[in-house]
Amino acid sequence: KNAKLTKVGKKVETENKMMQICFVGRPNVGKSSLVNALIGQEKVIVSEIAGTTRDSTDTPISFNKEDFNLIDTAGLRRRGKREVGIEKFSAIRSIGAVERCDVACLLIDAEEGVKSQDCHVAEYILEKQKGLIIVANKLDLLEKGEEEKEKIIRQLQRKFSFVPWAPVVFTSAKNKKNVTKIFDLAVEIDKERKKRIPTAELNNFIQQSASKHHASTIGKDSPKIFYANQVA
Repeated sequence: KNAKLTKVGKKVETENKMMQICFVGRPNVGKSSLVNALIGQEKVIVSEIAGTTRDSTDTPISFNKEDFNLIDTAGLRRRGKREVGIEKFSAIRSIGAVERCDVACLLIDAEEGVKSQDCHVAEYILEKQKGLIIVANKLDLLEKGEEEKEKIIRQLQRKFSFVPWAPVVFTSAKNKKNVTKIFDLAVEIDKERKKRIPTAELNNFIQQSASKHHASTIGKDSPKIFYANQVA
C-alpha cells in the first residue's frame, strides 16, 4: 500500500495519507476508554484491572474529512515493575507503536497527577521526533471545580517544563467530553511538523539571535555563523 516501483524495479516508500495517532501511558489511565469514545463504540476491552490491554490495536477512522489510524497500546510500567513474559513483549509493542506514529497522545490520570514514568515516556516520544499531545484524562473524577484544574495545570507546567510547546487537553473518556479536540490538535501538529522554513527567513532569525547572544571567544578566535538551512 505504501510503496511503489520505480523503472528499475526498486521499491520506494511513499507518504501514507492516513495520520497515525498512538495512545500511550501508564496502565489504567484510560487509553482504551478514550479510543472507544473517539470511535463511538466499545471496540477495545476496558477493565478496572491494570494491564488488560496486552497488544497494540489499530482502528482506522475518518473525522471532518481527515483519515486517522488510532493505535491503542498496553500500559507502560517502570522496568523494575514489569512482569516477565507477555508484559515484556507488550511494552516492546507499545514502544513500536510510538516509532510508527505521527502524533503520540500521552495520557495522564488527572486524579493521580503526573508521575516520573509519564516524564520518561514523554522523553522517549521526543527522542523519536514525534508530535506530542498531553491528555489529562478522567476529568469526571474531579468534582472540585476550576481550583483543582488549575492545580493540575501548574503540576503539568512544572513536570513537563522540557516540553513547554506541547498542547494539553483535558478529557473525560467516560463522559466523552472534549475527546474530539485530539483530532484537531493532531492535524495542527502534523502541519507544523511538515512545515519548511524559507532559508532567508531562517537566516534572519539566526542573525537576530546571534546579535543578542554573542558566542564566547576561544582564545583570539570568535566563532561566526555563515548561514543556516533546513535540510529535513
